[in-house]
Amino acid sequence: FESLASGIIYQQVTWRAAKKIQERFISAFSHSGFPTPQDVLKADHTQLREVGLSRRKVEYLKSLAQAFLSNDDGSPPLLSDNELKIMPNEEATRKLCQVKGIGPWTAHMYLMFALKRVDILPTGDLVLRKGMTAHFTGVPIHEIDAKTLAGLGQADEITQHDRLVEWAAVWEPFRSYGVWYCWRLAEGLIQPKNNEE
Repeated sequence: FESLASGIIYQQVTWRAAKKIQERFISAFSHSGFPTPQDVLKADHTQLREVGLSRRKVEYLKSLAQAFLSNDDGSPPLLSDNELKIMPNEEATRKLCQVKGIGPWTAHMYLMFALKRVDILPTGDLVLRKGMTAHFTGVPIHEIDAKTLAGLGQADEITQHDRLVEWAAVWEPFRSYGVWYCWRLAEGLIQPKNNEE
């Protein structure tokens, strides 16, 4: 729950702003440590808005909290830490995306960073697209723009997603490591290697 809630808090804001919001979110509850799903469900919307969360993020956090709790009819929760740990990647992604506020990107980040999965390819990540384009085409990072990325698949009518999957096939079953490399490449933290190495 904590990793997914943090993922929601960090969505579409700067790291620095998200860190402050998360600190205030945690301190808004009387006990030490990260709030439980029960805490979040019981919390007043206004209380959560006052820590800097948007209305939509409050809604998403409450939806996530509900997903970790048993339903009123006694049926099991939608999400379970123990079940997510053993689910195959695709099944876990589908299950996570059933929760309002969690899309493929958040699900992939959760699988990579919280569950330490080594074969994740978040093709919706713009930084990854740039890094992979630089690595596999040799186009310098500073020359890659939205137009370059949009043209990834147009030459032979393959989608951007499919092109990235095709390129990343050489990394299977350790695509997460290739993702990490391409993020660093796109951020200018490492120099490109010959893609044949």
